[in-house]
Amino acid sequence: MRMSLTLSLYIGRLFLVRMGIVLGGLLVILFLGDAVETLRQHAAREIITPMGALSLSFLKLMNITEKALPMAVLVGAMWSFTSLNRQKELVVARASGVSAWQFLTPAIAISVFAGVFVVLIYNPVAATMFSQYARLEAQWLRGQTSLISVSDTGLWLRQAESGNHSVLHALRIDDRGNVLLGLEDVTVFAFEGVNVFDRYITAESAHLEEPFWRLENAYVAPAEGTPQHFESLNLPTTLTRDQIRESFASPETLSVFELPRFIQQAEEAGLSAARHKVHWYSILATPMLFLAMVMIAATFSLRTARLTGFVRLAAATAATGFTLFFIADVAAAMGQTGVIPAPLAAWAPTIVALLFGTTALLHLEDG
Repeated sequence: MRMSLTLSLYIGRLFLVRMGIVLGGLLVILFLGDAVETLRQHAAREIITPMGALSLSFLKLMNITEKALPMAVLVGAMWSFTSLNRQKELVVARASGVSAWQFLTPAIAISVFAGVFVVLIYNPVAATMFSQYARLEAQWLRGQTSLISVSDTGLWLRQAESGNHSVLHALRIDDRGNVLLGLEDVTVFAFEGVNVFDRYITAESAHLEEPFWRLENAYVAPAEGTPQHFESLNLPTTLTRDQIRESFASPETLSVFELPRFIQQAEEAGLSAARHKVHWYSILATPMLFLAMVMIAATFSLRTARLTGFVRLAAATAATGFTLFFIADVAAAMGQTGVIPAPLAAWAPTIVALLFGTTALLHLEDG
C-alpha cells in the first residue's frame, strides 16, 4: 500500500520541527557557554569586553553548531519516531499496510536534503564567519595577525623583530616530518618599521633555528649601496615553529569550495594537507551521515514497546551516537597523520553506521 501524502507531510513536519527544536537548544547552550568561557579566560587581563566576547562567540557559533548537527538529527529523529510509536500512530499506519520504510521516507528525504544544504550553503557561511573569528581572536586575544599564506606562487610569511617588519617568500618547503624545517628558493623583503624599504635578500634556502632564520648562499641588496654575498646569514626572528603551525590556515576557515584548491597549493608548496583533506571529505559525507543518524534513531525508536521506557531508549541511542562520533574522531586522527587514506578516514565511520542502521531495520521489519 502506498502511504498517503497527508501522512508523509505529517511525519516530515514532525521530524523537521523537533529537529529544529533540538538544534535551537544546542545553539543557545553553545553560544552562551562559549561566551562565558571566553570572558572567564580573559577577564583578568581586561582585554575583551562582554560585547566583544559575544561577537566572537557569534562568529564561532555556526562552526561549532556544524559539528553538533548530526546529534541534532539523531535526537530529533529519535524524538519524532518515539512519539509516533508511543501514541500508536505508527501501529495504525502499519496495520493499514504501510511499511517501516515508507513512513521513514519523509525523514530520510529531509535528512539528505538537510545534508546537501549544509554542504552547499551552511558550510561556506560557517567557514567565512569562522575565518573572521580566527582573525579577530588572534588580533584581540593573542596580539598577532596571520603569519603565513599559501598561494600559487608559493609560501608567504610575515614577521616582526624589534619593530622592524619583513616578508619572506619561498617556492617550496623542505618538510621532513617537522613543520617548516626549511624553506627553498627564499626571497626576503626587509623594512625599517612597517613600510620603509631597507633591503632585499635572496637565498638558496632558509632554516628556522630559533631565534633566527639561517639563510644559505644569500645575496643582500640594500636600498642604497652595493649588493653583497654571504655563504651564511642570520635573519633575526621571534617566530617559533608552534606559532607558524598555529598560523597555518585551519581547515574550518575554508569552505568546501575553497579546500580543493588550497590542498593543491599546499602540496605543491611542500606542505602536508592531510588535515584539510580529511575535513573536506568529512564535509562531503554530511548527507550520508545525516541519513545514518535517522536510520540509527529508527532502529531503537521502533522497538519502544519492547524496552522498559524512554530513558533506556534515549540512553541506547545516545550511546550509539557517541560511539560513532568517537570512532569518527579516531579515524580522522589516523587520516590526519597519514596512517590511513583521507577518504577512508572520513567516509568509513559513516558507511559503517549506515550499514548498521539499515541491517537492524531490515531485521526488525522483514525478520
